[in-house]
Amino acid sequence: MTALVVTFDGTRVSAAENATDGGVWDKWNASQAPSVEPDFFYQGAACLSNKVGTTPGGVEMDQSTGTHDFSSPNRIWLAKVNATNYQALNAKGVDGMILYIGSQNTVDQFRYYVHGNDTYPLAGGWVFIPIDPNVAGYRDFTDGTPDLNNIDYFAVSCDFTSTSKSENVMMDAIDYFDSGTGLTVVSGTGGDPRATFADFLEFDQGTPGNRFGIIRDSEGIFYVLGVLRIGTGTRTAFTDTAQTLVFPDARCGAGWCGIKFDLANALTLITLTDCIFIGRGDAGGTADTRPDYTSSGFGNMNVTGGAFRVFRNLATTSGHDYTGVTFDQGLLINHVSNCAMDKCTFQNGTQGTNVAYIDSTRLGDFTDCTFQFNAGHAIRITSPGTYAFDGNLFTGAWGAIGSSDAMIFNDSGGLVTIDVGDGGTTVTYRNGAGASTVVNNNVILIIKINDEDGDPVETCQVAIYRVDDDTELMNKDTDVNGLAIESFNYSTDVDVYIRARKSSTGDTKYINASATGTIKNLGLDVTLILRQDGIVT
Repeated sequence: MTALVVTFDGTRVSAAENATDGGVWDKWNASQAPSVEPDFFYQGAACLSNKVGTTPGGVEMDQSTGTHDFSSPNRIWLAKVNATNYQALNAKGVDGMILYIGSQNTVDQFRYYVHGNDTYPLAGGWVFIPIDPNVAGYRDFTDGTPDLNNIDYFAVSCDFTSTSKSENVMMDAIDYFDSGTGLTVVSGTGGDPRATFADFLEFDQGTPGNRFGIIRDSEGIFYVLGVLRIGTGTRTAFTDTAQTLVFPDARCGAGWCGIKFDLANALTLITLTDCIFIGRGDAGGTADTRPDYTSSGFGNMNVTGGAFRVFRNLATTSGHDYTGVTFDQGLLINHVSNCAMDKCTFQNGTQGTNVAYIDSTRLGDFTDCTFQFNAGHAIRITSPGTYAFDGNLFTGAWGAIGSSDAMIFNDSGGLVTIDVGDGGTTVTYRNGAGASTVVNNNVILIIKINDEDGDPVETCQVAIYRVDDDTELMNKDTDVNGLAIESFNYSTDVDVYIRARKSSTGDTKYINASATGTIKNLGLDVTLILRQDGIVT
């Protein structure tokens, strides 16, 4: 059996334990050289600090031993910095807390205005700031011509409204990782020990010599900067219950954070119960910084309860089961065949008109789900075929057939037949190029005829008619059980009236009976009582 292992998917440039750790640590425009700080640190046993007052100053590290390629793949510097007397910081901007990343000391660098007394966390302390220098939109100022292929300079500066009593600006370990990575966990080949989210935390925050800043916790909530990867080609068992993970916003590109469910090993099993995943990024700025949740491989994954809230992409793979899960404020769900979606809720999609919340290769995997209208389509089906679509309900102002807000977008290029069942909503659809759609929602119309004693009446003639145009929907005699049954292709509620009569020669004579009703998505089930006619013989 292989032990549980967590790894950091990045590079430590410097642990910031002394003034020559990883390069040359120096003052940034300060009146004194930086100090090895043993009292305020996040990682290891010390950091580098400086005393700064009303003139901008701070700490810098020039890696004289080599450079790093921050160009491709896009890489993220996870800065760990602290302004102990942050209340005295100037407001965020050119005189607040600034981060620098560059290729030649103060000559070629990008500047980022990250905090001031108006934005610093109220509780104070260490702040963790991921920056992808490839994304030009986040740069507040550029000095010279920084070379992303040869980054060797990292710094923090602050400017205050008063002078501190002691060292007040500090920077700890310098780490970077590729966008879309962070930490990886694999567990025992025998399925034991089973990994949990707490194992990521113990490796990172719980180990002073690590403390990369990828995952931290507060009041039982995990805060994740980057991607947690569960599994590799090694068999992995991962099980967790009732956890909440939050993915903060950052100065990074799309796809920078989230979870990768790596099921490359067919024996890998991931089980999540009542877990909630929340993105804090958005799509309205320089990049869509909402988390991605991706799955790949052939192992098994079971997700029961809980929610994925505010996300960019969520990708499933065969062998997944989602039961009672809420998908809220997402952009796109890539659903593949044989990934079961049962009793799930899809709401507040952010895809917009004419676009689908879900791309799917198999409608039959959705059962008893609820699709709340926001804009656009619920599902884009990409494979032709005939699909059972049982118990799925659509709520809100979905569009008519052919509209940009119809429930289903048939983009398969062929015929899709949708057999709605188990009381599901009769779906509307829009056809793409070369596509055609047939919707069947066959419900059952049941009329039961009893006499006054509650016994069934056989060979009673029963007819059902539409109220709006008197179209006959059923006309048949009851069977030995007093039942007249007909199939009806339901599309919308239909008001009907019902007539029953029995006056065959030689039989007991009954007074004609009538009733009204409405055919709904569960069909129609009406019982009529025939009373014996005491006058006619």
